Amino acid sequence: MNTEGLKKGLQSMLENKEHGIGTMKKDHGDLKEGISGTITAYLPEMEKFAIEFNDDTWITFSMTEEEFIELVEVNK
Repeated sequence: MNTEGLKKGLQSMLENKEHGIGTMKKDHGDLKEGISGTITAYLPEMEKFAIEFNDDTWITFSMTEEEFIELVEVNK
């Protein structure tokens, strides 16, 4: 996986006030594989990531960038 390209894509989304779509690659707690939502925060330096799902649920992830990349597939 090209994590450097993904990092640049995520950073570009934030700089341009755009949001990407994140799809769960695997189950994580109550979140099931395949559920998608809008990535609304990407703060790797603070190890914080947030996704708003279609049912208006907001989830904040406290994890490393590598862990987030393993868990969530990002589509622009």
